[in-house]
Amino acid sequence: KSLTTDGRTKGKICWTLPFPAESSLGRIIEAQAGINKDLKARIGVTNYAPGLLCNYLLLRDKSLENILDPYQFEEIAGMIFAEEGWKVSVTQRSRDGGKDIIAQKEIDGRLTVAYIQAKRHKEKNKVGITKVKEFVATVAGDKVDIGYIVTTSSLSKPALRWLKEKGIDIATIELIDRQKLLRLMENIATSKIPVYLKI
Repeated sequence: KSLTTDGRTKGKICWTLPFPAESSLGRIIEAQAGINKDLKARIGVTNYAPGLLCNYLLLRDKSLENILDPYQFEEIAGMIFAEEGWKVSVTQRSRDGGKDIIAQKEIDGRLTVAYIQAKRHKEKNKVGITKVKEFVATVAGDKVDIGYIVTTSSLSKPALRWLKEKGIDIATIELIDRQKLLRLMENIATSKIPVYLKI
């Protein structure tokens, strides 16, 4: 009854069947409706409110790297920094030396500039030393205040060792690994989600 009387749904097809959109039948229905992979790729995740988006992603039975493509993960990383008060801009999708996002924030009366590298990897696929060295060189070469590596995994042991021994002398780099990333997203979901529960 509500579907036929509500102006928002009248004349539209509503998903009421008890099977997930990601199932084989769900994909067939999406294809028939014209919702294809290319269309999904153009729908930016930042169109959704941060609390709602973090809550949604954390409650899936899939890990982030299996839900988001690399560019969507960059958008998520940027959104997290924006929630921390940074002004962020995602760089062009090209060889950028690892600076996927440029962030600016006034800290103690001084403008701080940060480069953010977003690495969407499977948990066991660690970020290697080559990528870390490249990012450190970019941060140091551009004389940026700080660099952040945000990843769904962590750094490899050689990368961690090199960063500890040499990286700190070259540039200030901070790691946001899988565990810290999930904690940050939980904080956003917890602080923002009540807004969407009000009637």
